[in-house]
Amino acid sequence: MIQQAEIKGLYVPLFTPMKRNGDGKCRIALTPKFYEYIDLLIKYAKGIVPGGTTGQGATLKPSEQIDIAVDVGMYIKNRAQLIVGISSDSTDDAIEKAQGVERKLGATTFLHPIGADVSQKEVYAHFQNLANQIDGNIILYSNKQRNSKIELDTIIALADNPKIVGVKDSSMTTDKIRKILKKHKDFAILSGNDYSIVETIQAGGRGAIAAIAHFAPKITANAVNYALENEFWMARAYQQDINRLVDKTFNGANVAAVIANVLGTDTRSPHESISFTCPDKIKEINKILSKFSPEELGIDLSQYRMH
Repeated sequence: MIQQAEIKGLYVPLFTPMKRNGDGKCRIALTPKFYEYIDLLIKYAKGIVPGGTTGQGATLKPSEQIDIAVDVGMYIKNRAQLIVGISSDSTDDAIEKAQGVERKLGATTFLHPIGADVSQKEVYAHFQNLANQIDGNIILYSNKQRNSKIELDTIIALADNPKIVGVKDSSMTTDKIRKILKKHKDFAILSGNDYSIVETIQAGGRGAIAAIAHFAPKITANAVNYALENEFWMARAYQQDINRLVDKTFNGANVAAVIANVLGTDTRSPHESISFTCPDKIKEINKILSKFSPEELGIDLSQYRMH
């Protein structure tokens, strides 16, 4: 389990490799290439986040979400931090998944959104119940685009619980960060918006959970690390590269589907294959990625296609 003070740096919300079999069903396919890809990512990242929204978490059965978390956790061991994504709108289901992971890995740090259309009072009760039923700790996930926004007052109230140690927020503002840290100076705030990594850190955040690191781990790590070292002029130069990449890859598209298509793996509904639904998007993605060398990106993506 990661302690609050240890949450700092770049975290990659890991995709889940899948393959559609002859029966038409899409199953998780953990190939040797997948583990090689993890090895490369942890050269640059502080930690890995399997089973979250970028990993098609909402389409995973409880047993699959537990298995992918345990498999990745046992593989990386002490080489990188593990934050386990849990996708669920049900308190009981979230508890079941978290306890399933902890039975095999021990106390664990979880990243959890709640996507149901519920009141902030219900959001508060949900996370308190989850925290009380697990051994590990929780990083909240607030994302208004996914109908899982956690209001500022709710975040501050939940931070009173010592098991709730941080938040990944995709709509975090400088003012919001400062208000949280004024009440809870050690609370770990992570950017969930790839466009605002450096801005979040400059305001007091600890790093980022950044999907663009799948395609540009070195650029993303440089933006995070320079910002954490207060070398913001360098960090902003890398942030500009990130913005260019995000504009042409994720902007207006399903992030999980884009990553799956670039890495040559299948997707479950509703994460449809953009290779078929929007072939021009694939051309656009390949064009922007080709403007950077593998050395600049930190990866030769042609070497890491899963199938």
